[in-house]
Amino acid sequence: MADQTYLSKQKAARRLDVSEKTIDRLRSSGALEWIKVGSRVRIPVSSLDAFEQDQLEQRRLPAREDDFEALFPIPALDDIRARKAAGRAASTPASGEAA
Repeated sequence: MADQTYLSKQKAARRLDVSEKTIDRLRSSGALEWIKVGSRVRIPVSSLDAFEQDQLEQRRLPAREDDFEALFPIPALDDIRARKAAGRAASTPASGEAA
């Protein structure tokens, strides 16, 4: 079994930048693993790492350019020019036709 590093509630709260009461809530909800050593609660660093990773994944924005373009489509400049030209051609009367 590998050695595991544990933190007190106070140090775990400091690491996550939350209150000790929030650490207690996270423990109660099962979001953080913990053990009791005597009368003291200890939280494995690996549990804090996993919690932080889960939080980051929930807030992640598209990482690739094509993902961004799928969310925010921008017409290509050539497409805009082609539509403009087609609009002008349609509004111009053909030669030999009466206006």
